[in-house]
Amino acid sequence: FPVTIAAICNLLHMVGEDHNAHLFVIQTQRRDELKQFLAERGIGTAIHYPAIVPDLKPYLTKGDFQSARNLTNHGLSLPLNPYLKVEELGFVIDSVCKFFR
Repeated sequence: FPVTIAAICNLLHMVGEDHNAHLFVIQTQRRDELKQFLAERGIGTAIHYPAIVPDLKPYLTKGDFQSARNLTNHGLSLPLNPYLKVEELGFVIDSVCKFFR
């Protein structure tokens, strides 16, 4: 997944050495369009970070928080679980690539 996804222009996969791979979150300026495109193909996605904590009423805090805002506005979780078949994974990858062509 990461190698193929990395080949798509303007798409970031957020991973680090301590990544535990329970979510596969990408970032794209076209997040909502991609989400709809994948849904039309039966591919479930999720927006796990719809708001940043400093914007939530109990924690209201003034500040820029640009990294958090970028993730909130552009982050999309793709399917990731140990039961995905190779064909299903290929379908997700091909669909994401098709969207960006």
